[in-house]
Amino acid sequence: MDVRNRIVRRFPFASCVNVIRSLLRMKPIRHLTRPGLLEKHYQEFLFGDIPLSQLPVRPRLNILSTNLSEGCLCSFNRNGFLRQRRVQGRRDRFEKVQMGLATVPMAVAASSAFPGFFPPLELNGHAVGADDGEFDRHSFTDGAVFDNLGLRMFRCIEQSGIRDAAPLDREDFLELEATLSALNTAHNLPPGIPLHRLRQILEVRRRGIRFEEDSPETTQRIVQGLWEIVRTEELFRDECFSNVELSDPTAQTQFKFILESQDTADLDTRIWLNRHIVEASLRQVIGKPCLRLSKTEFDGILVSDAGGKFKVMSEARGGGLIRTALRSSDILMDRVWQLELETFENTPGVLFFTITDIVEQVQDETAPHPEVQHQTAKIRTDLDSFSDLEISSLVKHGYCVARKTCRTQGAALDAPVHQGEPWSPVSDDADDTPAGATATHAGKEAAGLAAARKLQCSSQRRIWTSLFDPRDWPSYVWLALLLLVFVSIPYSYFRMLERAERQQLVLTAIAEMSPDYHRLLNLLEQGPDLAFKTMPFEEVESMDEPDMTGFEVLNDTRIFDLRGWSDADRSTPAIGYARMRVRRAVVGNNTQVRLQSRTFDDKVSMYCATYGLNPKLSRMKLEDGSSRWELGLDFSKVPLGSATQIFVQYRLQSEMASETEDSGRYSFGVGSPTGMLEVWMLMPAEREYHTFEVSSHPRGQPELSKVVVPHSRVEVAQGSIATFRLVNPEVEHVYECQWTWKEEPGRF
Repeated sequence: MDVRNRIVRRFPFASCVNVIRSLLRMKPIRHLTRPGLLEKHYQEFLFGDIPLSQLPVRPRLNILSTNLSEGCLCSFNRNGFLRQRRVQGRRDRFEKVQMGLATVPMAVAASSAFPGFFPPLELNGHAVGADDGEFDRHSFTDGAVFDNLGLRMFRCIEQSGIRDAAPLDREDFLELEATLSALNTAHNLPPGIPLHRLRQILEVRRRGIRFEEDSPETTQRIVQGLWEIVRTEELFRDECFSNVELSDPTAQTQFKFILESQDTADLDTRIWLNRHIVEASLRQVIGKPCLRLSKTEFDGILVSDAGGKFKVMSEARGGGLIRTALRSSDILMDRVWQLELETFENTPGVLFFTITDIVEQVQDETAPHPEVQHQTAKIRTDLDSFSDLEISSLVKHGYCVARKTCRTQGAALDAPVHQGEPWSPVSDDADDTPAGATATHAGKEAAGLAAARKLQCSSQRRIWTSLFDPRDWPSYVWLALLLLVFVSIPYSYFRMLERAERQQLVLTAIAEMSPDYHRLLNLLEQGPDLAFKTMPFEEVESMDEPDMTGFEVLNDTRIFDLRGWSDADRSTPAIGYARMRVRRAVVGNNTQVRLQSRTFDDKVSMYCATYGLNPKLSRMKLEDGSSRWELGLDFSKVPLGSATQIFVQYRLQSEMASETEDSGRYSFGVGSPTGMLEVWMLMPAEREYHTFEVSSHPRGQPELSKVVVPHSRVEVAQGSIATFRLVNPEVEHVYECQWTWKEEPGRF
């Protein structure tokens, strides 16, 4: 069953339910989370709602998980819950918690919620039936995060039960004769030797014992005496044993901590350390292990190591945040695996069955083809469905590897090894033998290569090809949603294009009717023309005052492009565009229209596109260092009553605009009467404005400023454009546009 994609298809809907419950201040439902859905699948399709207490007595099953809340290892078993408690400087303690409501699906989900796809499974005392205060809320993830071989927890469970172990007996000694002989001659050793001191303590415990006597009664007394020493003495306090080297690194660390800190040791720690010290004292003299370090009822440990080889990415050049985190996790997990293997691979009685091991057919003629075994080790484990060929290859390969290891290293098991064909959980058709292939060597090679080629594809994750399943009802819901999206997006896009086309037609028509709108659209689409041709100017000694007698300004439109302008950086100037519609009303001697402005700038960049009026630009220096500029236009050839349009493009003068950290200002003057003044302002692009207002004051009298209410006013969304109209604006007045900037997060 493709459990992974079944969860993927259900989780968005389940998540919506939990979001709604959270908004309603209700507790989320555990079975509607990703690990909760995994638990539900285990319950529905594998185990049923079976409590942990219904697990068999034998084999004794421990389902390991990593407790993310406390950063330690834990185990779900028939008796409830076994959790590790970290105590600095001491051997980790294990506590038992009774869990009457904990189930097998719950424990397996906590053990197999591998990081990356599954978040941790959260459990509390109410969910598992534990007493209040004994089990708070904890988060559990894959047990391999802490112990990816299972051996460390195995040893911890083994050591935690030593307190309840039966007394020493003859079966606990690997070399009983050598032990008796060493104790018999220990009195001849120097006083500082640990075995010499151990015999002295034994003589005190068992007065009158004769070590040289070879009888069952003497052997029994020696064994019982050693047990009394292990159970009651504190050998780790005796100076004679201070330099003894213990075989277990954990015991050695605990031994040194007690010696340095003078800390007390509880009963199980005392028995555990004393047993190691007695074993080390005997091994120092005899030269090989003579005493079992734990009380066990088994002959060996079989370790199934199904971890794939670490993939070297020689051509990789880093990646994003998620890719780097996943790669770092792979490196850490591989390092943990190496350390665990180095710690336990040479331990007597421990047999490793490694999925990457290849069984040659000269060693086992029933083994699958070597290339099939090689590709089998690469099969992904993503909780998706397995083909019959994958199942058969995994089981047969594992069977042959285990049989090979037991034959070569499993002498301690002392059990017969099966000699026949490996067990196959599926039909023989799973081998996918090509049609016409015979039992000859060539036929077997062809069949093996064909199967290997199929298994080669098994190392790749199948996501998109198996995302939808016709046998799973959420697939049809998602297909309907996707169909709706795929239909609605083109439809919405078509409607958007249709609407944009209609708007473009309207804008085009408006632009054709009004040159101002045409200019504005060109500015928005193409940007300002910063390289326009400037007019030459003539230096003059005097200028007449402007006289508009006999002329009527019908309308005055101005566009100020401030998008690239900044008061702090004047490298990109602001550009102004003006269009005046002027009519010659009466016949008279005044045929000149003079437009004047005053500035402290040394140069004025200006261009007038109305060539029929013979435009001329003049400059007159003033005593205060400023200059008066005049654009003169000749209307002598313009018929009476005819209206003429004047187009002017110019760079804005420095006095016209300024800005602060919180606000901005732009000013302009009205030099002649007009019926309508229309202003368009393209605001600076770096920041959006918040408020916008217009005021006016007589030229040279800013103290008489007053707010002006425009005839019409429009502020485009996002604060990018502001426009207003003034009917009959006052002549010889300065109009000032002021705005405040919108606050930006993190800007000071």
